[in-house]
Amino acid sequence: RDVHSQFTYVSNNYDVLATYTMFLQADHHWFVDGWNTDAHSFKSNAKAVDELVTLALKNNAPFLPVSPYIDGHPLLFVDRESNVDKQAQDANKGPYIFKFDAGYSDCFNQARDTFRAIFGGRPCELPEVVFVPGFQYLVRRENVLARPQEVWASLGDMIVACELSLYGLERLGIELFNSSRATLDPDVWQLP
Repeated sequence: RDVHSQFTYVSNNYDVLATYTMFLQADHHWFVDGWNTDAHSFKSNAKAVDELVTLALKNNAPFLPVSPYIDGHPLLFVDRESNVDKQAQDANKGPYIFKFDAGYSDCFNQARDTFRAIFGGRPCELPEVVFVPGFQYLVRRENVLARPQEVWASLGDMIVACELSLYGLERLGIELFNSSRATLDPDVWQLP
């Protein structure tokens, strides 16, 4: 499954990672294509690789979402807590953030529960969890090595032990690969 593959790859190749690793869906994911007509999107995975790898190397970028871009900004998503009063919820969202409607899977709370399991804290005190649909990133080696190998292995194990953690983990990609926030010791993680 996606997410599990990325964590397992990082754990198994921790000591021999290339300067950059790109995590990309095997099939062309809807998110990187032309769903937003105002954005620069990628009509194929090959186009995404060509353009984003070139951009990362040119700018020495530590982290790039595989996402459509507007004016150099990636388009990202958050999950709605509810579908009530969407206009008020969207008042301060910014031009590069989009929202998925709340649904039966309750991804809004799944992300918070998974965040609490990995990083600690109180789910109700978290800001909106911003993410890239499809868990697709270009990540510099130093960003991966900023976390111990045991963390990456334990993230992969989490999905095997609790497949329901998948959507929560998908939403934490930016936090895991592009943040200095320390995780709890994996030995004390409590599955969401």
